[in-house]
Amino acid sequence: MKKRIEQFEAASAAETKRQVFKGVCELLENVEENRLQFLFERKPPAAIRTALKVAGFRWAPSQGAWQRQLNNAARYSPQQVLIALDVAI
Repeated sequence: MKKRIEQFEAASAAETKRQVFKGVCELLENVEENRLQFLFERKPPAAIRTALKVAGFRWAPSQGAWQRQLNNAARYSPQQVLIALDVAI
């Protein structure tokens, strides 16, 4: 129980982080929503949407972003999508 409380306290102390990749997309680690989000200016091509889905991201119209729950697996998954986007990591 104590370990779980420490995890919640660490999560509440975290801050939202934003990374921009060559103007292609933004990656937002949104701690307020507990989501990892990809933001695009316009609808990405079918191949990119497929890569997002394979990596566990789903379209959220309410957020205007491709997102998944923020956890350790989510922090690893953008690498797969960025490779599909041909963006340097």
